[in-house]
Formats: sequence, C-alpha cells, structure tokens
Amino acid sequence: MLIRKNLFIVLSLAAIIVTSACAGRGTPDVSATLAPMYTAAAQTLQALTTQIPMAVTTNVPPQTIPTPTNTPIVPSLTPPAPPTSVPPAPPAVTRCDWVGWVGDVSVPDGSSFAPSTSFTKTWRLKNIGTCTWTTAYALVYSSGPQMGGPAAVNLPGNVAPGQVVDLSVSLTAPSAAGHYRGYWLLQNPSGVKFGLGAQATTPFYVDINVVTPTLTSTPTLTPTPTPTSIPYPF
Repeated sequence: MLIRKNLFIVLSLAAIIVTSACAGRGTPDVSATLAPMYTAAAQTLQALTTQIPMAVTTNVPPQTIPTPTNTPIVPSLTPPAPPTSVPPAPPAVTRCDWVGWVGDVSVPDGSSFAPSTSFTKTWRLKNIGTCTWTTAYALVYSSGPQMGGPAAVNLPGNVAPGQVVDLSVSLTAPSAAGHYRGYWLLQNPSGVKFGLGAQATTPFYVDINVVTPTLTSTPTLTPTPTPTSIPYPF
C-alpha cells in the first residue's frame, strides 16, 4: 500500500513538470521529457521496495531460541515381568477297573481279638472305574497274614461305575499274640488284580491285634480263729 502511494506521488510530480514545460515552450518532445522521469520513478520505486522489507525485518522483535537440555535416560533396573501363561489342564485319567476307598464297616484298624477268635471283616468300596463289576469279579487275598480267609470270594452282585458296595470276608485271628495286617485286592474275570491309588494297584487291608487274656488269681481266704472261753474256778 505504501509503495503504490509513493509511486502515485512520483507520477503526479512528473505530470506537473510535463504540463509546465508544455505551457512555456509550446509542444516539446514528450518522450525525451518523460524518459528521465520514468527512470527516476523506477529508481525511487526500487529504493522503496528495498527499504520496506528491511524496515519490517528490523521491527520484528527478537525471538529467544530455547537451549536444548540433555536429560540423561536412566535405565530401569526392574526386569520386565514375563508373560503369564495358563498351562492347559491335564486330561482326566480314566481306568476300566479302579477301586475307591469309602471306609471300614466292621473291624476298624487296630481292633483287638483273643487268639483264634473268628470275625468278619467288611470294607465299603466304590467303583470309580469305567467298567461294571459283575459277579465274575472277586475279592482276593493279596499278601500278609491270610488269617484263615479264602483265596477269593465272588462279588454278590453287579456294581456299576459310581456305585458303592460292601464286601466281606470271614477270618480267624492268629493263635499267637501280636499285630497282624493282611492285604486284599479285587480281580476282574481276566485274572487282573486291581485296587486303590493313582495306578489302581494299592491293596486295602485288615489290621488287628491279638491279645492274650490275663489270668487273675483267686485270693485264698484264711478263716478267723474262734476265741475259746476259760472257766474260772469258784
């Protein structure tokens, strides 16, 4: 805007000068008269154009450039937590023939008997396998004192998986005093024995103590002497 104003002033002065020249001298050579004026106007315009940016640049307030600071990066001493992974659940173990322990129905562990006393041991067992125990299955002697029991006793009926059954065997306490434990298992129709535990190989047992009765002596009664009277002479 300032450039246009200055240019207008220069051209106006040139026009006034030309008019004055024409009035005093008649008809002058316009080209010869205006050429120096145009040159002077162009030089003035160039000077104004150069001065304006310098003025604008000079009036710009100085800007402060922040000095970058070097902040040291302290490495973390805490190791990153390892990714947590949930291990897959192990597959459920299944077995065809497998015994689960429920409890003793009769003759709990440590029961005492006199020598050669007959008794009946009963276990309560559960079928935790996948196969049904039929009457072809049997309760069989495994190891330890047999206590006069049979080698095998067939099951009284079918026992489906998940069912409970009471199995009994007739035994006789040994004739000598002491502690006795006999082990028993079940057996399938193929003759394979099975029992408790993760591998279905642990037997169940009967545990007793044979105690000799203590004989007590009958005390001997000593008769009390009867006092005799002595007659006095008169």
